[in-house]
Amino acid sequence: IMAHYILHTDVVRYVSISQMKILIFLIFPMLALSSCISDDDNIETVNHVVVGNNVPEFETAELKSPDDFLGNKTLLVLFTTTCDDCRRDIPFAEHAYSRLKSEGLKVVTIGRDETTQTINDYWNELGLSMPFLPDTDRAIFNLFANQTVPRFYLIDESGTIVWMCGNNLGYGAYTQQKADQFCSLIREKLSIKGA
Repeated sequence: IMAHYILHTDVVRYVSISQMKILIFLIFPMLALSSCISDDDNIETVNHVVVGNNVPEFETAELKSPDDFLGNKTLLVLFTTTCDDCRRDIPFAEHAYSRLKSEGLKVVTIGRDETTQTINDYWNELGLSMPFLPDTDRAIFNLFANQTVPRFYLIDESGTIVWMCGNNLGYGAYTQQKADQFCSLIREKLSIKGA
């Protein structure tokens, strides 16, 4: 009976190791493919605009740049609905929108390679209320960079980019305290007076 137990334990252990190897073999490539920080690790990320540049010119039915940025303090977010980093960081933008819009912050979120319906479904899933625009053909996104989401830009009243983050915000999982820290950063960079 003891030998059977040991044999049984060895079989279970062997199966567990085999299963673990299979999972590792299957999961790591999927994680690499779903990475949001960089679309293609073989291509260097190029920022077409950086801090100190004016926001690029573009126009949609809802927004004309730079005209709609002039006179406003704006948080601009570029994202995709399939990006885990975007899913983690978008709530920080929502917090800033709900907390700072009464203090004059305008929030513009643009979904790269997304349709209105896809973004609307995503917004409903995450419980978001801030306005969004689709960028179905990457035309707007390509004015800012060649790859990498999420992207966050703070734009002052003159249309100048005063701060940017060309990948995840770095706060980690959303908490009220971390979201308040992000709001403090926005207040500082855009000289928003508030609580």
